[in-house]
Amino acid sequence: MKSLVNIFLIVVLSFSYTYGQCPFGGNDTGTIVTPTNTNQFTGSFRGGEYFRMNVVAGGFYTVSTLGLSTWDTQLTIHDTSANFIDFNDDFGGTTQSEISFISPINGQVRILLNQFNCQSTNGGTRTQVRFRGSSTYLTVSDVTVTEEDGTASFTVTYNGGNTSPFTVDYATTDGTAVTVFDYIATNGTLSFTGTA
Repeated sequence: MKSLVNIFLIVVLSFSYTYGQCPFGGNDTGTIVTPTNTNQFTGSFRGGEYFRMNVVAGGFYTVSTLGLSTWDTQLTIHDTSANFIDFNDDFGGTTQSEISFISPINGQVRILLNQFNCQSTNGGTRTQVRFRGSSTYLTVSDVTVTEEDGTASFTVTYNGGNTSPFTVDYATTDGTAVTVFDYIATNGTLSFTGTA
């Protein structure tokens, strides 16, 4: 009797399904967008279609169907090599989708629009997708040191179009090195003059 119960549990579990990101694929609309700091809109797409968005590693981007669709949407983001980046379904208690993400790559991502549950839509059922982004970001150089090296210097580089001076606060935190034992904690403010 015990082995019969175990077999039943295995069969039941093998049919369970978890909702999540939609798989890489879909129909290419041929649309390529480059986000700015203001809201922009795509043309009208059906579920099962994707567009490509130019991104910069470290840039902050948002894509959304909030207030634009009459049907339950899902958004899934992959890079062009099929690596999953992010997805959303039912943002903020609605049946619409919104994703805010920091791009891990330079190049293009694919924004796939689907009807829940990873379904295509037929006929005239279409919606727009709102997008915006900022390629303004800071990069911090990677530095590896040993305790015997004494000090570590990091280069922080600003990339973007801010023409006014600004500041950024920083602080060290423990990782593989522990403060007091491995390093002396520090914090401060970096000042940038902006760019023309």
